[in-house]
Amino acid sequence: MKNPRIDYVWVGGFVIAMVVAFVVFMAMLAGRTGARDTYYTHFDNVLGVIPGTQLFYEGYGVGRVEAIDPSDDPAQGRYRVTLSVEEGWPIPEDSVAWITEPSLLAAITIDIHAGQSAALLEPGDDLEGRDLSSLFTAVGTLAEEVAYMVEHDIRPLLDSVATTSPRIFANLESVTDDLAAATGQVKSLLRPENAAQLDRMIDDFAATAANLGELTEALDSSLRRVDEMVTNVDGLVSGNTEEVERMIQDLRHTLDSVARRIDTITTNLESTSHNANEFSRQIRENPSVLVRGNERDEDAP
Repeated sequence: MKNPRIDYVWVGGFVIAMVVAFVVFMAMLAGRTGARDTYYTHFDNVLGVIPGTQLFYEGYGVGRVEAIDPSDDPAQGRYRVTLSVEEGWPIPEDSVAWITEPSLLAAITIDIHAGQSAALLEPGDDLEGRDLSSLFTAVGTLAEEVAYMVEHDIRPLLDSVATTSPRIFANLESVTDDLAAATGQVKSLLRPENAAQLDRMIDDFAATAANLGELTEALDSSLRRVDEMVTNVDGLVSGNTEEVERMIQDLRHTLDSVARRIDTITTNLESTSHNANEFSRQIRENPSVLVRGNERDEDAP
């Protein structure tokens, strides 16, 4: 005969074993098995982050979020997030914890981007935190920037264009008229007779340029001859220095003699001038003097 107590014991043991297995299974799923290191980070916005949110290190699962509390230092961030990481996992000091949204339908996670520092964080240290980086956030930020640009840049520009457009169109019409007038002048300038005259002017200019080239060559030849003459004169002077000095001394002596006798010469020249004036006066008064000479009166002395 069966004992009902034995059945109860078996049933109770089975239930307890299932409960224990379930707890162990859930703990394994939650990642709470094994030793853990605790780190902290700060965020200004923890929308979508809850205790149990998965923690990744460069995409590899290393732990979970343990708790979210208001921060004691708002300068670092409004909220302090406690991170539970596998024991002994190396995290460089300059690593950054990002709140990320891998896809539109995926849950929000925290991803640690590894730094380049050789020094590692100790358990209990703080990680630099960056807020949610997702497509919606980027679109929202872009929309705000576009709205600001439209309000402060594009709208004033359109108002300015609307104000100045009549004047701009008037200036364009004036420029168009000027271009039309200039085009007509160019057409009249390029008529066949003007083109022929322009060709003749170009030919004359080419001939003048050729003549200028010949003149330049002639001037160069003349300059070379002058240089040769100067060289010859320099050689002549340098080779006949004594004769030149003697000539200069003779010339100085002659000039001194002339200077000493200049008064006598001047007096004689003046007397001769007076006689010539008197002779010319007598001839004007009586041309026959040239033939007969002066007739003296018998009583004249």
